Amino acid sequence: MVSSPVHNISSFLKNKPPLVIFLLCMVTLAVSSFYYAFEIEKDSPTLDSNKKHDWRSMLKHFNQLDSCINFSTWNDKVNIRVEKENFKTGVEVTAKVTVDDVNSLRPFTHIYGVLSLQGWHSTTCEHSDQQPKNVHISFIVPSLPNTLNGSIELCATIKGPAQFLPLLKTEKCHSSNSQNDQNKKSDKGFLITRLSKLGDQQFCTDGKEAKLYFDLDQSEVLNYLSDDVRTQIYIHLMWCSYFFVFIVFCILMYAILKKSEYLERKEQSERLL
Repeated sequence: MVSSPVHNISSFLKNKPPLVIFLLCMVTLAVSSFYYAFEIEKDSPTLDSNKKHDWRSMLKHFNQLDSCINFSTWNDKVNIRVEKENFKTGVEVTAKVTVDDVNSLRPFTHIYGVLSLQGWHSTTCEHSDQQPKNVHISFIVPSLPNTLNGSIELCATIKGPAQFLPLLKTEKCHSSNSQNDQNKKSDKGFLITRLSKLGDQQFCTDGKEAKLYFDLDQSEVLNYLSDDVRTQIYIHLMWCSYFFVFIVFCILMYAILKKSEYLERKEQSERLL
C-alpha cells in the first residue's frame, strides 16, 4: 500500500509540533535572508552601522583614559614624533569634551596631543590590521577668569585615519580659529594619555593630570558600505538562504514520504488478515 502524501503531511502537522515550529523558523530565516540580500544589492547606498558603533565605543574608551598636560614634552623629539604619526588618509572630527579641572589648562592657549587607542578594537575586520596606536587631538583654550573653577566644556578636533573615524552629518561643535595660532610655542601644552588600569608612577611627573569626558550624544553618521563589502554581504546572505531552503526541503520530503502511524497500523492489520 502506498502512503498518501496529503495524509502524511496532515499527520506530520498534527503529531510533530516541535518539528513544525522548526520548519516555520527555517522558512522565516530563508525569506528574511533573501529579502536582505536583494535589499543590499540595490543601487541605493547602504549606511555603515559599524562606523556609528565604533565612534561611540571610541568616545567611551577616551572617557576611561588618564590624561596629562605639560610643557616639557614640547621639544624637537615630540615634533618629530607627531609628524611621524600623521595619517595618509586622515580626517578630522569635532566633538564636545569636558575637562574636569580648569586649572590644568590655565598656562596654555592651545592643547595638542594624542589619545591612546590601546585596549580599543574596531568592529570592522576589514581594516583591523591597520588600526593605529593613537589618534591626534587638539583644542583651543579660551581666556579663563581667575574666579573660574571646576570643569569646562570645549570643542576638540580629533584627527585619525579615515578607516576608523566617522563622517558626521552635522558637527556638534565648531572649533574656532583664533589669532592664538600665532602664539609662541611655550603657550602650547602637549597632552598624553594612558589606560587608567595601567599603573605608571612616571606618567605625569612633569605635568598636570586631567580627565577628559567626551559627549556621547553624536549626530548621524554618513559613512556608507563600499561596493566590495556589499558584494561580500550579498554572497554570504545568498548562501545562507540556500542553506535554509535546503533544510526546509529536507523536512518537507520527510513529511511527505514518511508514513503516518495510522497507515502503518492499517497495513499491519491487513497483512495479519
